[in-house]
Amino acid sequence: MAQEEAEAITGVADPEAACRAVLARRGAATRWCCVKLGSRGAVLCTRGPGVAFRQHALLARALGTRGDVSSVRCAL
Repeated sequence: MAQEEAEAITGVADPEAACRAVLARRGAATRWCCVKLGSRGAVLCTRGPGVAFRQHALLARALGTRGDVSSVRCAL
């Protein structure tokens, strides 16, 4: 999910803390959570204690401005 969505769902502004809040939700069955940070990359947390991964954003050439077109082209 995007950082703005994570904050809206959890009420937590910090992306890693928002991931942890999603994983700690009562009844949550997921084992990992990823928050996209736009040009700053992304953070992925797992249920394991203190396990978080950060990935910087990668430079990519846009194939189109509509997500559905880019997704299909990337899959091909």
